[in-house]
Amino acid sequence: MDPIRAEAEAALVTLRELIRHVVDLEQVYRSSPALRRSSDIGTARELALKAVVEAVLPEFTVLHQACIHDQESDKFYDEHDLVVADPRVDSHLTLPDGRRVWIDPRGVHAVIEVKSTLTTTELTKALDHVARVQRAARRAIGEVRLNYQAGDGTTLPYIPIRAGIFAFRSRLSLATVSERVTQWAVGRPPGDWPQFVTVLDRGHLSWWNLATSGRLPWPHPGDKLFRQEHHPGKTDETAPLAAMASHLDSLVEVFHVPGTKPGRRSRRIPYGVGTGIPVLPEGVSDPQRECPHLCANCAEHGRMSFDEQQRS
Repeated sequence: MDPIRAEAEAALVTLRELIRHVVDLEQVYRSSPALRRSSDIGTARELALKAVVEAVLPEFTVLHQACIHDQESDKFYDEHDLVVADPRVDSHLTLPDGRRVWIDPRGVHAVIEVKSTLTTTELTKALDHVARVQRAARRAIGEVRLNYQAGDGTTLPYIPIRAGIFAFRSRLSLATVSERVTQWAVGRPPGDWPQFVTVLDRGHLSWWNLATSGRLPWPHPGDKLFRQEHHPGKTDETAPLAAMASHLDSLVEVFHVPGTKPGRRSRRIPYGVGTGIPVLPEGVSDPQRECPHLCANCAEHGRMSFDEQQRS
């Protein structure tokens, strides 16, 4: 089978699974207020997204409300809504009720901050949270050493933790969210910037690399935010979630627990899959390259409608 077609068929399987999760996320969002307590409402929504991440990244352990704590230095990197952890690294502390664990940064690959409604205040808090955890040193326990070149050109002995933000709703437009993130990023190194921001009813933000005239999974100096806008009735309801799934899938394609040999996993969705309405950063011209992907949500090769995907 042609490699591109094989990649496309594998992506279709994941995308169709996402359709079910989109329905679930929307249902949980609408029904969770019946739980009354704000903490329970938030937990229900976080657990719904956890199921999505587990479906996209089955090789890893997805922890809910996990604390990241370096046992050696005793540095604490806060509690995080969803933590993508390596199954080879056990948590070192668990609450008696089993609902919260403490895990060392060396066992963490990615983090997602989850918000019910993304306001400017909540966005700023989440960005600060993301920046702090991405600075966590993943110390090595073992003999294998890695020389990893980060997006800003520095060399690290580990692959840094990747962190992003997901929200169910926002009254802010995706353009406004992009502006707020851009303003926040001024004076901060790319290592602090979020890998992505996804809003279920607005779309997905990622980074456009000016040197390559395209998107890369993590930010580099000078990068600008690229928008994949979701407009209900015009774009598939799967679009924001598919974009985030594609992004996560690519972020952990190569994974590494410090002190062990790096690993590589097969991606399930091509990074850059065409979902939503693309909006290039201001001042950037469209490179007009043909998309090589054949998956259902790729606009270049004909988009299957949401209903068509459900019937497939």
